Amino acid sequence: MAQRAVQQRGLSIRAACQAFRISQACYRYEARRDTEDEEIAQ
Repeated sequence: MAQRAVQQRGLSIRAACQAFRISQACYRYEARRDTEDEEIAQ
């Protein structure tokens, strides 16, 4: 929701994170899958 507010409403990341009560680190987090995880899943 914070990402949508930044993209669609033009809010700053800081303001969006404060509004939704999340940290900026949480906002910027990107999950990375390990190649080993994919092998195990198959």
